Amino acid sequence: GGEWAGKKKKKKKKVEREAAAGATSSQNMAATAAARQPLAPWKNATAATLGASVTALAVTPLDVVKVQMQSHVCIPVAGGGSCSSLHHPPSILSSARALIASSGLPALYRGLPITLLLAIPTTGLYFTLYESLLSLPLHPLLAGATARTVSATVAAPLELARTRLQAGLAPLPPSGSVFRGLAPTLLRDAPFSAIYWSLYERLRPRRGAAGDDGLLPQYVAAGTMAGSVAATVTTPADVVKTRMQAGGGAGGVGEG
Repeated sequence: GGEWAGKKKKKKKKVEREAAAGATSSQNMAATAAARQPLAPWKNATAATLGASVTALAVTPLDVVKVQMQSHVCIPVAGGGSCSSLHHPPSILSSARALIASSGLPALYRGLPITLLLAIPTTGLYFTLYESLLSLPLHPLLAGATARTVSATVAAPLELARTRLQAGLAPLPPSGSVFRGLAPTLLRDAPFSAIYWSLYERLRPRRGAAGDDGLLPQYVAAGTMAGSVAATVTTPADVVKTRMQAGGGAGGVGEG
């Protein structure tokens, strides 16, 4: 009788240990699943907006130089002739130097307040829409193009004002709609997002049981490759957009 009671007690302890192990495993799985859940829309929008605002501080000078070069804004260069000769700095560095020499260092940050304001519709709204569409589910190509079309349309007046300020012009054109240049903007942004997200979702690493630990370089590489391809394809539309919105720049070829 004592032997039978001892075996029963051991069996009971074994069952309790297995139950405890099962509970721990279930808790770990639940925690992992919770960690993989997407952010709430407001958290996603806030994170994207803050990230875009920080990025704007770093890349605005490059954006200003890009607009100057694309819009053929006249920046006097020593020995380069008059504005009517359309002689402009041929490179990013020479354009930046000429702009600083002509208007001072703050000129590299033209339109920064509007750029920061643009972070709300162009990133907060954009990424929130993208994640929502992706969860329908919708293919990344369609989700990206749709989200960018909506956000770019909402932000069009601010984008027009920023581009003109960066080109050295008044924020609004003397005549015409505040949606001037929207068509080439959409021809740039919608394909860019479609190409970017299609490539990025294919190239990015897949999350395993360990989460995203150590995968940051792979995410960066995937984003860089996808962004480079998308930017190369859509640059012609970007030039057309800038020319339509900046209209040639101050003192250059006119408001066009």
